[in-house]
Amino acid sequence: MKKIKYLFLIYIFFICLNVSALNECTSEEMTRLKELADNVSFQYKANVEDVKLLEEDEYMYKEAYYTIQAFNIDSSLKVHVKDSDIYFSNQEDDMSGFMNGENVIIEFIAYTKNLCSGKVITTKTINLPYFNLFSLRNECKDYPEFKYCSEYGDYSISEEEFLKELGIYQQNSGNSNNKNKDSEKSAFIAFLEKYEFEISLTIGIIGFILLTLIVIKKNLEKDRDLK
Repeated sequence: MKKIKYLFLIYIFFICLNVSALNECTSEEMTRLKELADNVSFQYKANVEDVKLLEEDEYMYKEAYYTIQAFNIDSSLKVHVKDSDIYFSNQEDDMSGFMNGENVIIEFIAYTKNLCSGKVITTKTINLPYFNLFSLRNECKDYPEFKYCSEYGDYSISEEEFLKELGIYQQNSGNSNNKNKDSEKSAFIAFLEKYEFEISLTIGIIGFILLTLIVIKKNLEKDRDLK
């Protein structure tokens, strides 16, 4: 009877060992989870809306913010924005409210049935670019090459500075166009001066041929009238 009891205890002991081994957070499991995390991708999109500084304000100003969406999230992972209560899911819509130019740190947390669960597997930083609100102005439709009209860029300038710089750019653009026209005119004059003899000779030959044809035509008409 005691022998059966000991055998039973040994059997239970080995079962516990196997269960413990199954629950262990191995390096292989961490590697698998890391690969799943690396497979997650993100897309972000800039949005612009009219907002008020205070509820009683009449003036509306534009503010840019971002939405982010995650793809390929495995069920073994939780994808979390660090220091927040925001979790991404394949089933949810875009997560919104991220600030213009914000660096968003994403944590990939194990969500498994073993001892890896709850561990941070890896992190990824999404550097959201600064959306340039000046690019929405009508002036930028006429001058898209103006540096403060680019869609993205951290331009911490006032509207007065923008208009001042735009005026300088417009003036320089006008001068540049005039210089190009003057340059083209000078090049044409230089071409005429360089090939003056050849051009005069060509015009003379063409004039002689035309004059000869006119004379021949008149003589033919005169002979026809005489007949």
